Amino acid sequence: MSNVFKGDLVVEAGKVYEYTEVTGNISSGGRIEADVFPVLKTNGGYIHSVGRIEAGAFPVLETNGGGIYSGVRIEAGAFPRLMKSKAR
Repeated sequence: MSNVFKGDLVVEAGKVYEYTEVTGNISSGGRIEADVFPVLKTNGGYIHSVGRIEAGAFPVLETNGGGIYSGVRIEAGAFPRLMKSKAR
């Protein structure tokens, strides 16, 4: 069973999101920590973080509809499946 968030999602610090899909954009006014999106497979828009995007933040993300931006840095391992799926 999929759990879909329809629209744009604004990340709140310390919260874990159990969505398998976000139809819009994902944005954060701070950093996106590890384990925040443990089951997210599809994002329809961009991912934007003012702070860093930590390793393990999106462990199963396979599809992203837009760009990925971090105001600080994107740590290695933040998008392990996304990078593999794009390399094929």
